[in-house]
Amino acid sequence: MKLTLLLFLGLAALTITTKGQNCVQIQNLPDTINACSNTTVQLNPVIATPGQLTTLETTWAPTAGLSSPSVINPIVSVGTTSGMYTLTVTALTPGNLVVNGDFSSLYSGFSSGYTVGTGGSFGQLSNAAQYAVTTDPNLVHNLFSSFGDHTSGSGEMMVVNGASTANVDVWCQTIAVVPNTYYDFSTWIATAYAQSPAILQFSINGALLGVPFTAPAGTGIWSQFHEVWFSGFNTSATICITNQNTAQAGNDFALDDIEFRQVCIVSDSVYFNVTNLGIIVDTSIRLGCLADTVDFVASNLGDPAATYAWDFGDGTSDTVANPSHIFGSQGNYNVTLIATLNGCSDTAAVVINTMHLINADFNLSADSICTGQPVQLVSTASSPLSLSYLWDLGDGNSTNGQSVAHIYSSAGLYTIRHVVNDVIPCFDTIEKQVYVSPLPDVSIALSDSTICEGEGIIVSAVTNTPAMSYTWDFGTGTRPGEQSILHAFDTSGTVNIILSVDYSVCPGVTVSRSVDVFPYPRVDLGPDTSICPFGEAIRLSNTFADPADAYFWSTGETTSAIDVRHHARYWVAVRSPMGCTTTDSIEVLKSCYINIPNVFSPNNDGINDHFFPRQLLSANLSGFSMKIFNRWGQLIYETNRIDGRGWDGKFNEKPQPQGVYVYLIEAVIGNKYPESYQGNITLLR
Repeated sequence: MKLTLLLFLGLAALTITTKGQNCVQIQNLPDTINACSNTTVQLNPVIATPGQLTTLETTWAPTAGLSSPSVINPIVSVGTTSGMYTLTVTALTPGNLVVNGDFSSLYSGFSSGYTVGTGGSFGQLSNAAQYAVTTDPNLVHNLFSSFGDHTSGSGEMMVVNGASTANVDVWCQTIAVVPNTYYDFSTWIATAYAQSPAILQFSINGALLGVPFTAPAGTGIWSQFHEVWFSGFNTSATICITNQNTAQAGNDFALDDIEFRQVCIVSDSVYFNVTNLGIIVDTSIRLGCLADTVDFVASNLGDPAATYAWDFGDGTSDTVANPSHIFGSQGNYNVTLIATLNGCSDTAAVVINTMHLINADFNLSADSICTGQPVQLVSTASSPLSLSYLWDLGDGNSTNGQSVAHIYSSAGLYTIRHVVNDVIPCFDTIEKQVYVSPLPDVSIALSDSTICEGEGIIVSAVTNTPAMSYTWDFGTGTRPGEQSILHAFDTSGTVNIILSVDYSVCPGVTVSRSVDVFPYPRVDLGPDTSICPFGEAIRLSNTFADPADAYFWSTGETTSAIDVRHHARYWVAVRSPMGCTTTDSIEVLKSCYINIPNVFSPNNDGINDHFFPRQLLSANLSGFSMKIFNRWGQLIYETNRIDGRGWDGKFNEKPQPQGVYVYLIEAVIGNKYPESYQGNITLLR
């Protein structure tokens, strides 16, 4: 439904009634409502409509603060100031001034620019620009939809086959009106044929009213349209419904329940008496070292409060307007004030920060330094207040300032004491230590001062303060190592040992020490030899004899050469004047007899499988003969070979039984010393 009331919205305070008729009544709207600021209030007026009055519109003014200005019961968001809201109700009087608006009297009471249908192939309304009053559009045109009227569904309606000419009056009626009065002109329209729905417009006294309205696109759907007209000085009105559709096809519609009613307007107001406290809190803090005092002042931006209730956030409260409160410990406190007046309350909250802790602290550029190096001290003390800084450096010196540098002239462990104070003044102190390392003193120590070629000694770094690392160089390249290492000198000569020592805080130190590495004396007693006991003596001597060397023989002799007459292993130790000693040995074998075993086991295990008396000790053997006899004197084995393998325990390729056998051996040593041996040999299996 379309409603146009723009012409009289400014007359909200004016109540217009028709003689002998009553308008609607506004009930249940109080003259005054007492409300608290920043709250909401639901308005619940009631519209009483005596008789057949119809309410068209309800409007509240002003619109600010209303949930909706067009509903009868809006919610008011109350602000901080008092004010009035006015409700204006627009209604229609119950009497319809149109005669035969429901067409129950058929063709009477109205006129039309169209003619009554004359009939044709489609029915009574076969031709355009004709109309008929009927109970069903399909009865007057067989292509029109079939549907009932708007009033009852079975009554009469005006059905029109529209023409393509604009501004033709479809329906008109002249009505007596009251000057300076608002009237509502309305009709119900439905589409009879879906193609090109009708476009209609109201006109009064030949003047078009409002804007054109279009019939529904679907057929048989009733829709109402309104326009409001102000009579001015007129005493009569010719009201018409005109056709504005110029389409050649379609433009077929039905009209019903045409009404022309007088409009009445009534208004009523309610005054909001607003209590606005508008509490704000001002504070002033007086800081202390043990406690802090805060002065509170409550101010009212609106109405003066009747009561005050303070909650200081520390478990205490007060009821005076402007209290002073002592906070016993530093912190953040949520302080609230509730002020009341006329049943209204307002709350103000403020966070009180009494945090002014003074926290002494400082950074050292290093907690360990070398003697003579500066240490940088930077205070990192914290406080919301300005601070003063004092330093006790632990060596009898003191200074002030946020950042200081100091050089300690002596090694040791020093305690630095830092004191800070604020403007109250409150104090805090912190202590830290710094270690001052002595200047390094480094030397090289040797486990032995006489070093022979190839000999290893322990080389040690001697330092007066702990070191981080040691790097040694023995003339063959640097290598990291421990404080003491074992090193062997492969070649003789003068070696320069270089030691580099690194420290955690002091600069590294490099020192060196030269050592002499002496060669070993050369000793060679010659190849092993042999001797016949009690024969001629053999002289043993060093091929590379040096008169300066000292000799120590295994025989206890200390001469450079000795004579020996017995077979044995002889050794000599030759010591140079620098104390370097070389040894050599020689094996003297016997050359005039052989060693003969007394048992063998020819079982093919690779051990003692043959009987043969010759060994390496029997050197210089030039002739040899061996015979083996069994227990009955039978010769069962014989050989003359010096390099033979010996008897394998067989006779004629047959293994001989376990037992004792007799051997006879003839030997010649060095082509001039004959020897004979006879004895028993045991064969084991």
